[in-house]
Formats: sequence, structure tokens, C-alpha cells
Amino acid sequence: MEGSADAGQALNIYPDAGGVQHCEVAGMRDTIESLADALPNWSWLRSLLGRQNWQTKIRDVGTESKVHPTVEQRFVLSTVVQCAAGVAPYRPAALAQHVDFKRYYTGDAAGHDSGRPATLQEVRS
Repeated sequence: MEGSADAGQALNIYPDAGGVQHCEVAGMRDTIESLADALPNWSWLRSLLGRQNWQTKIRDVGTESKVHPTVEQRFVLSTVVQCAAGVAPYRPAALAQHVDFKRYYTGDAAGHDSGRPATLQEVRS
């Protein structure tokens, strides 16, 4: 695109697996809240807007889908920044059954909740 690299490289082509990721749900919530702040102080209208948001939906990734190499790198990191939730291990629910990543979650075979992230000791054993 003409002029897109006038102030440097237009796109970071060296992704950082430990970098902050965007969150569509939090972004939409912030947008709605900023719109509500610009409206008159009518409680009924603010209440109506306050109930609007995107619903969280877990993606159907598939158990053998190809993923970018940085996804594996992100799993290996001890913690990453979580969208609006501090820092924690990267364990998205959408990848809990993926053949390449299910070892990072505790499984029913171990007698645990399959959605709970595994500890580092559990992953290494």
C-alpha cells in the first residue's frame, strides 16, 4: 500500500510468542463503555448499553489443525499476559483437545478436570 511504510516497517514480521494479544470481547466492551460515557446521563440508556456485549465463544479449532509455530512457543512459556486477567500459563480452552497441546492440560486419564491447565510437573512427566 502506497505510503504505508513511510514511518518504518509497515508490519512486524517477527512475532513474539510472549507478547500481549488482543481480545475482541474486551475491546468491544471498552468501545461500548466509551460510547455510553458520551451519551446523556440517562440511567435507563446506560443500563441498556451496559448489558450489551459480545458473547464469549470457544472456537472449534479441531484436534489436528495446523497452528502457527508461535502457538507452541507460547505454551512453553511459564506465563503470558492474559487479556484483562493478569498473567498465567497460556492454556486456551479451544486447544485443550488438540493433539499437539493436550499434554499441557490435565486429562481425564489422570483423574482430573480436563479443562484445568496442567502444572509444569504434570506436563514434563
